[in-house]
Amino acid sequence: MFWRDSAAMGEAIYTAPSFARESVIAMAVRAVDTCNSCGTRLLTRGSVVFACPSCGGAPIGRCPQCRDQGVHYACGSCGYAGP
Repeated sequence: MFWRDSAAMGEAIYTAPSFARESVIAMAVRAVDTCNSCGTRLLTRGSVVFACPSCGGAPIGRCPQCRDQGVHYACGSCGYAGP
């Protein structure tokens, strides 16, 4: 664990190491198994899962057909919409 002293607050604050934050995001991204646009299962080659480009919090899944056709998707957390 990494701790740092907060002079302004007068208390110790736990700061997770960067590799721990990245692994939590990776686990959340792997949890998605359906396309955000059409709802099909992401079983075929060419399917992708990535974190929202805007907030980085919500995982977004895309099937190859929706990616090829440019079907829009929306982030469930921040409402970001993309092609």
